Amino acid sequence: MGPVIYKADDDIGYLYYASFAQDISDAEMENVFAAMSSTKGLIIDVRNNSGGKSSNVERLFGRFLNTKKLVRYEMKKKGPGHNDFYDKEPVYLLPVGKFYNKPMVLLTNRSCFSACNDFALYMSYLPNVTIVGDQTGGGGSIPANYLLVNGWKLQYSSTVTLSPDHLPVENGIQPDVVEQITPIQEINGKDPILERAIKILQ
Repeated sequence: MGPVIYKADDDIGYLYYASFAQDISDAEMENVFAAMSSTKGLIIDVRNNSGGKSSNVERLFGRFLNTKKLVRYEMKKKGPGHNDFYDKEPVYLLPVGKFYNKPMVLLTNRSCFSACNDFALYMSYLPNVTIVGDQTGGGGSIPANYLLVNGWKLQYSSTVTLSPDHLPVENGIQPDVVEQITPIQEINGKDPILERAIKILQ
């Protein structure tokens, strides 16, 4: 089994991706969406996903496209000044594999960062997606690394990511429906965020 946990139950599919740092192949994606083919809706759970590789984001998100789509703008640093950036450049993604266009609910929380923040941004611009949970943690820029003379590695943001509407997304993506889970609910095995998602798709 790959890094994606999935199942289809009562006509609703559920997909959990713990980290975009864990690679998933096109063949594994085919298996996932073959299992989802008879569902009437899909829950995608990326809570606590701290990010990873953009290629994995694109491999999953491409399943929800049937045409080329603008997903973000990117500004690259060009100098030491606070606002020293090149002009913003559009970033487009293409469809990948069989198109899944049924209603979807994306579950997010404050521990969704970096590539996961990008994924939430992309999903927020699909008309058949509802985001439920809490605002993502942000951090959508591309990191750059610099090796210091003492052997330490310094990592810093080298780009600024903007939404298709030219808005900064560094502070995170807001959910459509705010839903919280308390520590007591979590200890008792209760998940009101997931329960809300199921109600939306029923």
